[in-house]
Amino acid sequence: MKNQSAANKVIIVCASILACVTVALLITFLVLRTKPSDGHTHSYTETVTSPTCTEWGYTLHTCTCGDSFKDTFVAATGHTSKTVHENEVAA
Repeated sequence: MKNQSAANKVIIVCASILACVTVALLITFLVLRTKPSDGHTHSYTETVTSPTCTEWGYTLHTCTCGDSFKDTFVAATGHTSKTVHENEVAA
């Protein structure tokens, strides 16, 4: 029982460290995006790519300076099956 408790503590600590690292990376990413070193103010246009049955959809943000990033990901829709009977033409 003591070993299981120790293992749980290790998992909790690892999860906490991962969460902190993730937050730190996100903050760094946002700071770099909003404060360019050359004084340029980004002006992004958005292009939405809809998901298909096999590919994820997303929004692409592109600045006039060439900087870009993707967000608002939408999962692929997957395939749907339809039974076609012998005398029926598939739609």
